[in-house]
Amino acid sequence: MCFNRGNIIKGIILKNIFSLLAVILLYFLIGMGEVYAQTRIMPLGNSITMGRHGEPAGYRDDLSTLLANAGVSFDMVGSMDDGTGFYPKHEGHSGYRADEIYDKLNYWLNKNPSDIVLLHIGTNDISEGQANDSTILDIENILDLIHNKNSNTIILFCSLIPRFDPYYERPERTEELNELIYQLYNSKLSQGYDIYYVDQNSAIKTNPNWTQDYMDDYVHPNDLGYHVMAETFYNMLIAILNQNQYAISGNISYYSNDNPINDVEVNLSGTHADSYITGMSGYYEFNNLSGGANLNILPVKAKLLREDNNIITMYNAALTLRHAVGIETLSAQSQVAADVNKDGEVLAYDAAIIARYVIKLPEMENDYVGEWVFQPGERNYQNLSDNFLNENHDGILLGDVNGAWGQSAMAKLPRTKFSWEASISSKPGDVLSVPLSVFEDSLLSFDAEVEFPDEQLKFLGISTFDSQLNFCYSIKNNIITMGGYTGFPLKAHGEIVNMKFAVIAGVNDFSNIELKRINVNNAEEKGWVAKLNVKNDMMIPNSTLLANNYPNPFNPETTISYSIPEDGFVTIKIFNMLGRQVRVLLREFQNTGKHKVIWDGCNNAGMRVANGIYMYRLQFNDQFIEKTMIKIE
Repeated sequence: MCFNRGNIIKGIILKNIFSLLAVILLYFLIGMGEVYAQTRIMPLGNSITMGRHGEPAGYRDDLSTLLANAGVSFDMVGSMDDGTGFYPKHEGHSGYRADEIYDKLNYWLNKNPSDIVLLHIGTNDISEGQANDSTILDIENILDLIHNKNSNTIILFCSLIPRFDPYYERPERTEELNELIYQLYNSKLSQGYDIYYVDQNSAIKTNPNWTQDYMDDYVHPNDLGYHVMAETFYNMLIAILNQNQYAISGNISYYSNDNPINDVEVNLSGTHADSYITGMSGYYEFNNLSGGANLNILPVKAKLLREDNNIITMYNAALTLRHAVGIETLSAQSQVAADVNKDGEVLAYDAAIIARYVIKLPEMENDYVGEWVFQPGERNYQNLSDNFLNENHDGILLGDVNGAWGQSAMAKLPRTKFSWEASISSKPGDVLSVPLSVFEDSLLSFDAEVEFPDEQLKFLGISTFDSQLNFCYSIKNNIITMGGYTGFPLKAHGEIVNMKFAVIAGVNDFSNIELKRINVNNAEEKGWVAKLNVKNDMMIPNSTLLANNYPNPFNPETTISYSIPEDGFVTIKIFNMLGRQVRVLLREFQNTGKHKVIWDGCNNAGMRVANGIYMYRLQFNDQFIEKTMIKIE
């Protein structure tokens, strides 16, 4: 065989030239890789991610269309294929719980490394009765695995869409899990995770008719509901992927307990104008904000009207008074809540305004009880050039000094028929006494509602057991709303108020006089007892009698006898001739009838008093009777 040396050399040269060109082209393509690189997006979750209801691809096809129309270079990745041929890949696994997603997630991430993960998980955990505390730990494991696999992975972490099946309180448990989800998001954000909160729950519930318009069944969206989910994902993604567009988001929570505040209207003004209504998570967000924008954010919430109040009690008036007179000092934010006329000071006048609100009396001038204020009141952004994702506000309900908003503030009693005297008979013109008795060693406040049959009784008025109690009441139709407060604790062991009624129509059964609600001191304290009785004033003596002490003059002790016409609170005090109190001899609730008490001639410190003239004073309800006595040795 013959070889042409010239042809061989020429072939080698040409081969090397082609290899060199291939290498140059490869380097060129690698250098241009960032231009042509696609963002890999993994939709991760259960059947809602899969899209078993509505369109086969769920939210994913609408999201893909929105991203493609915006010019985003991306690909959907995952081990599942919905067969649509339009970005069909995903990791939506029907029926999976969070722990089952976690068990296989490492394999899925190894097979399909992702730049962005869209995570919506927890629905099946609710359906299967899993404890929320356990579910949120499983979800945290998922977040940790994604982050530890690649700390640059962006996680779009979703609140669960709402559901309305009536079984086992599933809608309520979904909202509870969403609160835990938002807390977990904040925790991971503080740990440096590249994580964003996507409030799919609020997006669906923005439509008050969401159960009909957006849902295919109790828990799965229909086509329109999936489109809402797609738009919510898109708004966040476009803000992340487009460097010239930014997002502002945050949480609005209560000042005393960090409970999220719903139904806050967060208004955006300036270069962009928009508004966002917070859901159960208290979260708000604004996306697609252009760079260089000048913006203002202002949260507002509707006033809590006194007719709808079940938060602010007389206890708040008592706390305000105690601060005003220097007995105790409120926190800075509680002082904001107590300054209900907004004059910059907490005074006894503020306590009176709160009391009128609780009792539903008409508003006074500069009465702002029930209004909301936020700290900070507004936020301003000049020449926007970054995302602001933790722009939180504290909410304060004016008048809620003890910070009870977000929890049960009223001790609501069942509609129980309280006891009355079976022997009562009445005729038109009779007067009935209806005392309300409370047993509390350190009474600071109480408020209550009593319902009476206005076709049988005419309300005449109310008397109170102690002049130190700042008392007020209102009446509307057949409901009496009443309450009192003080800065100094009182001992209440019996009748606290006495209501008077005139009989319109004779009747023997007054079981429909009801104590509908009562709150004594802080509603969280349950060590009090209350009862309601009915008495006919025509059947008992109508006067209080104080007899002369015996012996008089006396040494070393004397007996004081007296009688009272009805059950009530009795106080007997001893004074010297200068009017100074020497001894509180008696202070207790007593039954109708005759009583006596002995004074041993000692003062409150247990020391014998000097010879001389002394006064003894009996107080029963609003009555005062005084007499004198002489001590000799």
